[in-house]
Amino acid sequence: MNRHGLRTRILIYSVLPLLLIGLATISYFLINNYTRLNNNIINHGKMILSPLATSLSYAMSQKDETLAQGLINEFHRLNSRDIIAISVFDSDNNISLESSFINLSNSIIFLISDIS
Repeated sequence: MNRHGLRTRILIYSVLPLLLIGLATISYFLINNYTRLNNNIINHGKMILSPLATSLSYAMSQKDETLAQGLINEFHRLNSRDIIAISVFDSDNNISLESSFINLSNSIIFLISDIS
């Protein structure tokens, strides 16, 4: 007759829906959490960079690269916990300005010396 007994079939029929519902619930919450965190990061970046954009528009309209570079470096220094780098692109998508502030407090520095 059948290879599996009644007890095994009842166990499989009771555990299988539980596993499927658990897997679906876990998948839903993981996807929901990922999209929420991604949207929060995007909104946080927009809120951080809007003051820089307004102050940088004056420097770019005056073609004053030293003022623009100083604004970018100061803004990066003030928000170094949240921002890795700031780059300003021109109309041809070439980098015209970059932040030069380096935050070494959260970085690991490897020193390689030649021992000979």
